[in-house]
Amino acid sequence: MKISDYFDNHDAWLKEAFIFCAHKDLNDYTQYMYDCTVLSMVRETTEPYRVMNEFAAEIETYSNTIIKELEDWEEYEVCDAVLVHQNFLLKELDKILKKI
Repeated sequence: MKISDYFDNHDAWLKEAFIFCAHKDLNDYTQYMYDCTVLSMVRETTEPYRVMNEFAAEIETYSNTIIKELEDWEEYEVCDAVLVHQNFLLKELDKILKKI
């Protein structure tokens, strides 16, 4: 095992964090992750509230996993950016839920 192999996990989580934070809005995130829009997710189901709540929980779980992994590497600035973007996406999702 090379010493550089030790940092592969760190680089992978940094990449995930940068990709997560690069999404300009909720539709961009869902298009990247699921290859569909939020509207199509809502239209395809008979229980839109359940689907949106599961989607919110998934965003939280995914971003919290990124934060947890990067905190081990003391990447606190990146963790803050992920947390801010998580809150941004959840607020957008909340606005959509209020319109349903």
